[in-house]
Amino acid sequence: SATGAFKALARESGATLFTALLAVFKLLLARYSSQQEIVVAIPTTNRNQSALRNMVGVFTNTAILRSDVQGEISFRDLLKRVRKTTLDAQENQEIPIQRVVRLLDGPSDSGRSLLRVLFDLQKKSGHIVDIPGLTMEPMDVSSGVAKFDLVLSFEETADELRGVLDYDAAKFEAATAQQLVRHFLTLIDSAVTQPDLPINRLTLLSREEFAQGTAQGLDTTGQPHPLAHQEALARAQEHPKALALSDG
Repeated sequence: SATGAFKALARESGATLFTALLAVFKLLLARYSSQQEIVVAIPTTNRNQSALRNMVGVFTNTAILRSDVQGEISFRDLLKRVRKTTLDAQENQEIPIQRVVRLLDGPSDSGRSLLRVLFDLQKKSGHIVDIPGLTMEPMDVSSGVAKFDLVLSFEETADELRGVLDYDAAKFEAATAQQLVRHFLTLIDSAVTQPDLPINRLTLLSREEFAQGTAQGLDTTGQPHPLAHQEALARAQEHPKALALSDG
């Protein structure tokens, strides 16, 4: 299966399924945003102290993972890079996210520039606590309120891997969210079949999108077009002494 092949790729590269999925998600965000540095938040259990492991209560924290998603490295190399970043974050997971936000964002922004995207993977054992006199069953609960711009969350069981993309409806249309999911799945297929290919050459277009783009004579690499300020910066670097603007 596609999931089994992707898990096998992660194991061969010394990475967990969490790290592999996060790497694909970061690559997807890099393609859509035309940015090289991608910041994604992850929840942490914050139970790395032995005194907390058997204690009842919620000790979760949020860690911020920044990755340099350059186009010339392979997907295997990206896995190693994201793995190191994740391990470093877990070693410091006891640091309150509020302190990190104050240091990096300042007190006025409330962390909005850092806490826009969240990724999570939860393992479900399927075991339900047996309490005499009570019948219990798991329920999916949603507040209906987006706490982040994007939240990609997965649930892994013994039989399947399920994913859900939550998004801020004020910033994304449903069609855009559906396209993100399609391109995410296509990137996974591309990474599995060509893990040593530079990540800027891994396609995110489906066969239908590729065929449509070819028929219309469009760019079918799946690469985003440079933004206006990026294009201007590139031209300035190529011709640093050229006249930039003339009036009259």
